[in-house]
Amino acid sequence: SVEKMMRELIERINAFDKENLFDILHYISEGIEEITDSPLIRIYLEELKEGALTCLYTPEGELERIGGRIPIQNRESQVVKAFLEASVVEEVSVLEEMDDLHRRWAGDRGLARTTIFPLGQPGQSVGVVCLDSMEKTGPIVSRMQKTLLDDLFLKTASVLREAHRFYRQIMLNRHLDVSRKKDAARILLSGVLDLDSAIDLASV
Repeated sequence: SVEKMMRELIERINAFDKENLFDILHYISEGIEEITDSPLIRIYLEELKEGALTCLYTPEGELERIGGRIPIQNRESQVVKAFLEASVVEEVSVLEEMDDLHRRWAGDRGLARTTIFPLGQPGQSVGVVCLDSMEKTGPIVSRMQKTLLDDLFLKTASVLREAHRFYRQIMLNRHLDVSRKKDAARILLSGVLDLDSAIDLASV
């Protein structure tokens, strides 16, 4: 049964360590597809440094490769609304308030509407899942599917939060490392220029 399969999948997800964020996202998406029978899934997680919801999963990997992100300051976005209010936003236009990058991506795939679920524990979103549809009418998820999805997201919220926290720390450390290297390069270049000036003065 679907319920038995989901129990086993949730156990598998919760067995992952915090270093395995992308494995966790992969298996969460696998669970979503099993419940909804649709692969049209986007997963965004909060990225503090960018102040945005950054796409970290689509089935073909294209949107995350080209840098799909939605600024959290864009309060008109239904995706941001679902994240900030930790509530489901049902059956809205997939192109609404989207930037050019998302519009091209969604247009190429013929996407029409989306239902957005917050990811994380109640009142503490770490991101969102967008379940997209090419159909312009009809429910994207049924009541039973919504119940199963809510259960999947709730029971994997803790391991996802820890993995997301670890991933954010890694990304922050990389950013700081790049900044330090740039600062060191500037100091080194400044020293070289000072040395050149000193040599020029000494030769006069």
